[in-house]
Amino acid sequence: MKHSHSIITLAALLAAFLFSWQWEVALAMAAFWLGREHAQAEYRWLAAHNANRARMPWYAGFLPASWSRDSLIRDLLLPTAAALALCLAGWWMGQ
Repeated sequence: MKHSHSIITLAALLAAFLFSWQWEVALAMAAFWLGREHAQAEYRWLAAHNANRARMPWYAGFLPASWSRDSLIRDLLLPTAAALALCLAGWWMGQ
């Protein structure tokens, strides 16, 4: 599914609105996707360098070459923006 990260994030936030936890859940979801994409970047580095974790430098997951445009936009920025937009909409409607 192409936008599954955004759908999962929005579903979690909609459930969180029932308990007024929208900001906490938005931050948790953003941190979750960041951690997941960082791990994926490490796996891409390992595959590109035909290495194992023992030979991987600590900063490998932070290297721009380890990130794909798809992972950065669709898997990290889009769900984070969706969470922020939903939280702002909830805040604005509650005013």
